[in-house]
Amino acid sequence: MRHFPALFARQVRGYLYSPGFYVAMAVFLAVAGLNFWRLLAQSMQEDMSLAGMLFGSGYFWIVFLAVISALTMPLLAEEKRSGAIETLLSAPVTDVEVVLSKYFATLAALAVICTPVLLYPRLASMFAAEAAPVDPVQMCGGWLAMMLCGAFFAALGLAVSALTRSQASAAVIGYPLMCLLFFCDYFENAVRGGAAAAVLDYLSSVRHVLDLAHGVLDTRPVFLYVSGAAFLLYL
Repeated sequence: MRHFPALFARQVRGYLYSPGFYVAMAVFLAVAGLNFWRLLAQSMQEDMSLAGMLFGSGYFWIVFLAVISALTMPLLAEEKRSGAIETLLSAPVTDVEVVLSKYFATLAALAVICTPVLLYPRLASMFAAEAAPVDPVQMCGGWLAMMLCGAFFAALGLAVSALTRSQASAAVIGYPLMCLLFFCDYFENAVRGGAAAAVLDYLSSVRHVLDLAHGVLDTRPVFLYVSGAAFLLYL
């Protein structure tokens, strides 16, 4: 792993020098902010928790998954399309170093994009006396939920990118697959109970996210996302 730092820095620089990174960040923070403002205004009439206002909206996670797709779709697909992958793999580096450097650079970029969301409740409490109090446990749980989901879906996006030679193909395959897995609990009614419904309930990211954002730390989603990410990186 001696070449990992250089490869990691190369990928991070690729993000920082790309206008698309800043566009994705601006769009995500704008949508997350507008959604939080809408739910904050709604909470004046209804009793809503801070976790529900920040992480309880499907719009938030749809844009979150879109950001992950935008970050991961060019990782290997664009390298193969441009021929840069041949130069990279002919260098004295291993496949493990290439995959892990791209993966952890993506997680670092995702953390930079998503962390400012945690400032929204503090800003709301500064300018609105009626705003819900900031609970640090919920904030930490919500951030952990974002990063756990990000770790799994970034690995999925990287795996899809490795299968294609086009960013567009990677996005067309990867993004719907991410949404399908994230919102898979919506299909519970279709299977009408039984083992299939139990599996969908366990795989549901929506349920795990809300539990973590409410301060309920369950080791099952942690194991699910970490082991799932490791398996996808191995593939």
